[in-house]
Amino acid sequence: MNEKSKKTLSFCLGCLIVLGGAQAVYEYNNDIEFEREVNSFITSKFFDKTYSIPNGKKYSDFNTLKETYYVYKNDKRVILSTNPNLDGYECLGIYDSKNSADAVFYYAVVSSADMVAYDVVSYDDLEGRKSPLNIIDDVTLIDENSPEEVSAYIPEPSIRPIDDYSKVIG
Repeated sequence: MNEKSKKTLSFCLGCLIVLGGAQAVYEYNNDIEFEREVNSFITSKFFDKTYSIPNGKKYSDFNTLKETYYVYKNDKRVILSTNPNLDGYECLGIYDSKNSADAVFYYAVVSSADMVAYDVVSYDDLEGRKSPLNIIDDVTLIDENSPEEVSAYIPEPSIRPIDDYSKVIG
């Protein structure tokens, strides 16, 4: 093989490698299933944790225009619920997000020691994709069915008093 053929072959191989890398980056950024597979592989090989999304109302189903969510509080935690009355909780008002730091979703972090911890996620986390290795694209709402150790963080401006809904007819 002469020198010109070697240069041509190496140029072609270099182009293929660059195009393959560009394709992988494109798929990673645009195909959530591909991204999950890559990140799950990386997580399983290099980290001692797995991440899971518990059952319950998901972020993708969360719609404050179609459903009313009430903010409840007890001695241990703050939650959201579609139930207008919950035993053992004080109703603070109706959820009306005014702050992207509202942390009303969570996912489970499971270590290899069979110990489960939970991470609470805000809208900033979801929009900024700050979740672990960006593998979480849907998370669970913190409601009455969530584990007791999970509590929402809802700033005062995002809680509207219930009497705001009453209207005077005259």
